[in-house]
Amino acid sequence: MTFRFRQFKVEDDQSTMPVGTDALLLGAWVDPGDALHILDIGTGCGVIALMAAQRSKGMIDAIDTDRDSVCQASANFNASPWKSRLNAIEHSFIEHANASPGKYDLILSNPPFFRNSLRSPDDKRNKARHQGEFTIGDLFNAAGRLLAVAGRFVLIAPWTDYASLLSSAADSRLFPAGVLKIKPKENKDYNRVIMCFQGDQDVNTGIHSLVIRKADNSFTDDYINLTIDFHLPLK
Repeated sequence: MTFRFRQFKVEDDQSTMPVGTDALLLGAWVDPGDALHILDIGTGCGVIALMAAQRSKGMIDAIDTDRDSVCQASANFNASPWKSRLNAIEHSFIEHANASPGKYDLILSNPPFFRNSLRSPDDKRNKARHQGEFTIGDLFNAAGRLLAVAGRFVLIAPWTDYASLLSSAADSRLFPAGVLKIKPKENKDYNRVIMCFQGDQDVNTGIHSLVIRKADNSFTDDYINLTIDFHLPLK
């Protein structure tokens, strides 16, 4: 399927992680600022990396363990205005952390966090969405090794994992520097959280909330304003 954004398009039919609301929220919330080296973990079709490329001038490595996803992300990168700054790599995060010679100013991840949910009959989908032998602790440990001194690690996860994420991050000497709590609808409970971590323990944590849809199922102004740089006009 082809998804058209304001400045790029994405094909996602061969990817373990197609375009979805979680990826759009993460990519829209993050401000890369002056980050010169960016890493997208579990890139899937590459949409988060492309969103980061639109808002930055940095070089972006996008890694995934699934070969079809890497091939599709690479094709999406080559069709974008920023193909010279985007690099799709077939690597696990642990492999990349062990092999990478440099540090990253910004690391992004929509991780395979559904460790307690029912498994899909699609093996490729399971590979992307379930932790298996890869834990959140492993994620933070590797991120801590790859981050530059003032680097940021930003991920989106289920709201129910909020406390365990804080604990795992602290074990790796990473501390919250920004939190966005997300409700899918006005009358629903929180179901997602985006968290930004840094190595500076004294950074103030700004905690904010976002509701995606109103009771009548239309998008809220907050969601429209958050994604306005990327989405074509929303109703």
